[in-house]
Amino acid sequence: MSTIANRTGLPELLATTSLGHVIGAGTILGLRSQGII
Repeated sequence: MSTIANRTGLPELLATTSLGHVIGAGTILGLRSQGII
């Protein structure tokens, strides 16, 4: 399993997760600025 994860590419995994965090943070900040949260 670990060999498959290494073959797919850790940078791609990090890029995907970091992008998800950026989108999540942007959504939360956007809702807070609108006074929803």
